[in-house]
Amino acid sequence: MLAELVSFFESASDDEDLKIKLRTIDTVDDILQAASQRGFTFSESELISHFAQTLTRSSDDLAAFLKFLLENEELQERLRLINTPEGIVAVAYQFGYHFTAPDLINHFAETLLQADDAQTVILFDSFGWDFAFLPGVIKHVHAPILTNL
Repeated sequence: MLAELVSFFESASDDEDLKIKLRTIDTVDDILQAASQRGFTFSESELISHFAQTLTRSSDDLAAFLKFLLENEELQERLRLINTPEGIVAVAYQFGYHFTAPDLINHFAETLLQADDAQTVILFDSFGWDFAFLPGVIKHVHAPILTNL
């Protein structure tokens, strides 16, 4: 079933209607229904497990890419024009590095969590994040963990 789950999400890259639908889905049931409508079958637990593994796995390619990035000023300039994790992943792929947007996001989240308080504030500020967007993020991703602090 995992192969079918992966195939479903890979098919989204070629199917503009599915890509749009996945951007507006709010629940696991909606994802399962969209998959079923396209002939894919996998369980809720397989879907959740897959995303949990994707978010928590480390990537040797990500570490190698970040090291390469620190050594390559031309690449640094190129990435300054990119404002999405998917864009960074696409550029990394062009250089032979393979990792996912969730891998990249998870790495930066772990970096923030492992930093001391002063470093966390510096990292947060350096990314230009704005707490004014936090309520919208919480509402969009339905992240109760963020509201239980």
